[in-house]
Amino acid sequence: MSPFALLRRFVLTLILLTASAFAHEPFEITTAARVRSAALEMQVTMARGTAQALLDDGQGEPRAFDPKRFAELKPRLLEAGAHMYRISSDGQALTPANVQVGLTIEDDIEFLLTFPRPAAGRFDLDFPLLKKLPEGYGNALNLTQDNPPAVLSFTLLTASESGVTVTIAPLADTHPASQSITAASSSAPKSPPLFKKFLKLGVEHILTGYDHLLFLAGLLVVARRGRSMLGIITCFTLAHSITLALAALDIVVFPSRVIEPLIAASIVFVGIQNLMTRGEPPHRWALTFAFGLIHGFGFASVLRDLGLGSAGNLIAVPLFAFNLGVEIGQLFVAALILPLMLKLHRTGDIGRKTARVVSVIVVILGGWWLLQRTVLA
Repeated sequence: MSPFALLRRFVLTLILLTASAFAHEPFEITTAARVRSAALEMQVTMARGTAQALLDDGQGEPRAFDPKRFAELKPRLLEAGAHMYRISSDGQALTPANVQVGLTIEDDIEFLLTFPRPAAGRFDLDFPLLKKLPEGYGNALNLTQDNPPAVLSFTLLTASESGVTVTIAPLADTHPASQSITAASSSAPKSPPLFKKFLKLGVEHILTGYDHLLFLAGLLVVARRGRSMLGIITCFTLAHSITLALAALDIVVFPSRVIEPLIAASIVFVGIQNLMTRGEPPHRWALTFAFGLIHGFGFASVLRDLGLGSAGNLIAVPLFAFNLGVEIGQLFVAALILPLMLKLHRTGDIGRKTARVVSVIVVILGGWWLLQRTVLA
C-alpha cells in the first residue's frame, strides 16, 4: 500500500472516530423510583438535548430545548411528564397525583412524579418515550421499595425493552433489624442481564466518547514504536479505572462542569505539545496517567447518574461490567488505528506531516469543546 493510500485511510479513520462530536450520549435519561409506604415517587432526570422529544408536536423536526425558555415551555413539559410513564398495579392503571418539573444546576430537566402507592402484587412500568428517540438511547432505572426494603429493579430500559415487571411486597408492620436493601434484594435482576447491559453501556460510551477518543489519538499519533503505544494505552486504562471506581462509589466526586472543561483542556494540551516537540515527547506515559485520572471522572459521571451508589450489593457488577466495556471499546479503536499509525511512521516525512496535521485537528476540536464547556456553556 502506498504512503498516500495509508494517509487517506488514516485520515478517514480519524474522521469516523471524531464524527460523533455531534452525536448524543447513549444514556441521557435516569429514573430513581421509590415505592414508599404511602406513594410511589419518581425522579426523572433528562439531558436538555433529549428533552426536545417531549416538545416535538409531530410536525417537522423536533424543537431544540432552550433553558432560557423554560418558563414558557413549562406547561408543555408538565403535560408531557404526566404521560411519560405507563404504570399499572395488578392490572389497574395508575395516574400521577402530582407532577413537578424544574432545571438542575446543569440545566438538565428534572421531573418529580408522585403516584398512589401500588398494591401488593404485580407491578408493570413502561417508558414509551424511548420509541420516539434515536437508536441507542436508554433510561437507567433504579426502582426500590422502602417497606419492606428491597431493590426491585436496577436496569437500563431501551426501545426494545422499554418496561419492567416486578412484584410489590405487602407493607410490613415490623421487620428484623438485620433486614436491609442488600439482604432483601433477591427480587433484583440476576447478574448476567445486568452485566450484559452495563458491558454494552461501557462499549457505547467509549465509542461515542469523541473527546476521549481524540485525546488518545493525539497521544498515539506521535508515538514511534508499538511498545510506546501499548504503554500509553495501559497508563490511560489504569488511570481512568482508578478514578472511575472512586467517583462512581462517591469516594471522590467532582462536578461535571469542572471535569468536562478539564477534559477538553487536556486534549488541547496534548495537541500543542505534539506541535512544539520534535518526535515523541518524553515521559508521555506520566502525562497520559495524569490526564487519564481526569477522564476517569468523566466516565464515572455516567454511573453516578444511574444511581449506582444506591444500589446496595449491585455496585460491583455494573462497575466492573461498565469498565470492562470501556476497555473493550478502547481496544477495538486501538486495533483500528495502531497498525495504520505504525505504517505511517515508517514512511518518514509522510508520517511526520500526518502527525502534525492530526495534532492541528486535535488542537482545533479540543479548543472548540473547551469554549463550548466554558464561555459558551
